[in-house]
Amino acid sequence: MSEFAKKVDDIVGNIYKMLVAKNKKYGNSALKPIRVFSKSSNVEQLLVRIDDKLSRLSNQNAGEDEDVIDDLIGYLILLKIAHTEDDGKCKNCGREKFEEVDEFVEACSHCGYIKE
Repeated sequence: MSEFAKKVDDIVGNIYKMLVAKNKKYGNSALKPIRVFSKSSNVEQLLVRIDDKLSRLSNQNAGEDEDVIDDLIGYLILLKIAHTEDDGKCKNCGREKFEEVDEFVEACSHCGYIKE
């Protein structure tokens, strides 16, 4: 294994451990939130968290908080998972009703999001 491959394996392994530990600690709250106050979709909620992390990262000195970078990578992985799960709900607003635009495309009747 090359030095580069070892570094990638180490970093990805640490992110994996962090995600699994946080999922165990907090439950599957990023992908299956309880929605007490927010009714936004899982994807929208993850995007807000990513925006918050990017804002925090841009307001820090370089190397000041490595945890923010790890959290950001973790949220991007969760976003990728959320995009691959098809629960029949709109990935933008969380509603369930889609209308056929043409024979190959469906759009959310609430927000217009094009279903992939």
